Amino acid sequence: MAVELVGKFTHTDARAVAALPTSHARDASPAVRRKAGWYVPGGTIHERTAPRALR
Repeated sequence: MAVELVGKFTHTDARAVAALPTSHARDASPAVRRKAGWYVPGGTIHERTAPRALR
């Protein structure tokens, strides 16, 4: 659940962007590593939740 919370801020907070790759690479739990991979820049959820450009 912590990865999901931090993942919500990846588009607005540099600390969140820095924390997720570390969790993705080093966490002991495979579930945490998998979810962190979804939220890191370039991940599926990160791309899907990107703010849309204004017209």
